[in-house]
Amino acid sequence: MKSIRNLLAILLVFFIAISCTKTKVDWYEKVNLTTTTKINKVATLKSSDSLSNPEKLKKLGAKLFIIDSKSNKVIKAFTTDDTYIGSFGMKGKGPGEILSPFGSLDFHNDKVWIFDGTLNKYLGFQQDSIGSNDYKPTENELFFDSKVMFYELGWLDAETIVGLDVSEANNRLLFYNITTKQITNKGSLPPLPKNNIPISIHKQSFMATLKVKPDKNKIALANLYADLIEIYNKDGSDVVKVKTNLDFLPKYELANNGYQTVMGQGGDTKFGYIDMCVSDAKIYALFSGKTRAVSPFAFGKTIHVFDWKGTLLDVIELEKESIAIEIDTDDKNLFVIEFGNANVVQYKL
Repeated sequence: MKSIRNLLAILLVFFIAISCTKTKVDWYEKVNLTTTTKINKVATLKSSDSLSNPEKLKKLGAKLFIIDSKSNKVIKAFTTDDTYIGSFGMKGKGPGEILSPFGSLDFHNDKVWIFDGTLNKYLGFQQDSIGSNDYKPTENELFFDSKVMFYELGWLDAETIVGLDVSEANNRLLFYNITTKQITNKGSLPPLPKNNIPISIHKQSFMATLKVKPDKNKIALANLYADLIEIYNKDGSDVVKVKTNLDFLPKYELANNGYQTVMGQGGDTKFGYIDMCVSDAKIYALFSGKTRAVSPFAFGKTIHVFDWKGTLLDVIELEKESIAIEIDTDDKNLFVIEFGNANVVQYKL
């Protein structure tokens, strides 16, 4: 009996090793998904009651910053033990105001940064005044000209911002130097499915969440309409592009909205990764797999966990469908915004 148990254990290890092995397929590498690991909630933050439409969250030390897009002040801050700290980012077009919060939050130089996609500006808010209801922006309110076309921004160093490139350049990433105003386009795009697809539509179909590794050495992208994870070095060179055995790419038709050609989505358009968070050790990508015929909203309860070489480490299953995730620095606590009830909850890993 003991020998049989040992044999089964060896076979299980072998199966997991095979499941996590990457195989080269054309322009990407493929990994097979493993059996899900179910995790349980340990807390629901009471602060959820004060949120109207939470969309993204970011943790810094013992503080949680949440984008609440329908609130008069679009960023709210709480401690991880559920104490309200303050809110900031007044809705509007003026100095220190936010009209359209795009993408996720980032931290740099003692400030909380958020990108306004409509006004094409990056706002930094001082952390040392977080407890004040008069939370004010810094003098570092960065306005970009029309040539700087990117979103999902993150800081690489004191002078360099990286974002997802949405310009007509045939590249994946855009690097912007805040001192010299220099623009550099780098990173290889996934190949065009057809030759007649405009580059703008191709880039729209590969929209992704962008995160900079905490040690600033790498950049990760998790694609919204594909089961595709992309990892780049800080200089924009490719590390790896990884897809799962679900193996789907963006599905759409070219359409015209009366003004221009757009990405026309139907009921068979499928959602891939709807959010992502990272630590120095791992990439956590919240996966949907649902089509628009099932729901026009993107949500999911499965998280694919990778290392920074693109190796699949685990597949985690949450208790409820969710829209956003955040991990702490030691990979022990996962914070989640649930879909529907807008609760912010905590899981132990």
